[in-house]
Amino acid sequence: MRETIAEAGIQHVDEVRAISKDLIAKALRMRADSYLAQVKTQLLTQTIIEIDKGKKQVMEAHHVLSREHEQVNEKKQKLELLVQERTADLRKEIEERKKYEVALEQAHD
Repeated sequence: MRETIAEAGIQHVDEVRAISKDLIAKALRMRADSYLAQVKTQLLTQTIIEIDKGKKQVMEAHHVLSREHEQVNEKKQKLELLVQERTADLRKEIEERKKYEVALEQAHD
C-alpha cells in the first residue's frame, strides 16, 4: 500500500508540475501578447499623429500657394492695366508726333 500511496503522490506531484508548467507558459504568452498589443497601439498612435501632422502641413502649403496664386493674379491684373495705360499713352504720343510732323511739313511748304 505504501508504494501505491507513494506512487500516487509522485503521480500527483508530476501532474501538478505539468499543470504548473502549462500555466506558467500560458501566463508568459499572455504577457508577451500584452506587450505586443501595447507596441502595436503605440505604433498605430504614432502613425496617426504623423498622418495628421502631414495633413496639416499639406493644408498649410495649399493655403500658402493659394494666397501666392491670388497675389500673382492681382499683380498680373495691375501689370495688364499698366500696359494698357502705357500703350494708350504711346499711341497718343505717336498721334501727337504725326500731327506735329504734318504741321511742320505744311509750314515748310
